[in-house]
Amino acid sequence: FHAGICGITLGQHNADEAIRRMLVGLNAAINSRSVFRWYSETRDARTRRGYRLATDAREALQEKQFHLVYQPRFRASDLTPVAAEVLIRWNHPQLGAVSPAEFIPVFERTAVMQGITRWVIDQALDQCAAWRAAGIGLTLSI
Repeated sequence: FHAGICGITLGQHNADEAIRRMLVGLNAAINSRSVFRWYSETRDARTRRGYRLATDAREALQEKQFHLVYQPRFRASDLTPVAAEVLIRWNHPQLGAVSPAEFIPVFERTAVMQGITRWVIDQALDQCAAWRAAGIGLTLSI
């Protein structure tokens, strides 16, 4: 058994708001394997932001809000670059720079992750091909 608990003020909170608040508490109870959890504004804001990131992801792909950066790796003996790690970044038009530590776990819980993964691989391979054509032979870690 799990339950979400919240306080409401009649006339200030409507039924939809009360149900949403109880669901935030319920989700927290389930995730923590507790019998009940109280509603938390912080948890609610984090959940809302996660939903927003998940729903904005498809448009972000179309609008080219994502970009890749490459973290170089060097050979220790002579500091020659030999490889690069591919890292994704998101510059959201309203939220600004969103950390991959925040959006990747959200995407992993949704169907959008598959599309993001495909995009990252395609972009990274295109960059690798361009570097090879220019005589730069780096190995990429995706």
